[in-house]
Amino acid sequence: PPPAAAAAAAAVAAATTASAAGGGVALPRASSTGGSGRSLSTSLTLSKQASRYSVMSKQELLRLFDPVCSRVTASIYLGSQNPARDAAKLAANGVTHVLNCAGTIVPNCFADTYDYITLELMDGQMEDITVLFYPIIDRMHAVCARDAELD
Repeated sequence: PPPAAAAAAAAVAAATTASAAGGGVALPRASSTGGSGRSLSTSLTLSKQASRYSVMSKQELLRLFDPVCSRVTASIYLGSQNPARDAAKLAANGVTHVLNCAGTIVPNCFADTYDYITLELMDGQMEDITVLFYPIIDRMHAVCARDAELD
């Protein structure tokens, strides 16, 4: 798949893996600047941070990242149910659509304001999330293309 599709697949995989914490992906309005903008120093910093996180327990990691709305690409943010319930944070990041990966336990808080894609995933080893990748990627591409036309 193209690099953007691979990045979106990784985001969907990460989001669905985090479904126990109410994880999901938020799509902000597309930016005209584009690109990830990551430098070598940023990659090295991320590598050092990753080794720091490898010694933390799952509970410590959830407590640390639960309130965070992380920018994955110029058009995709990843977060738990807490940023998804924070209208100010969603607005500040220009979010237009929300992928709720934990629809069985996390409600769509702002259905009148944002377009939701709701998945009712169970957080278990037998859950086959691969069948969801391409439909979700297609939807993400459509949203990003539409928003780019509006800019």
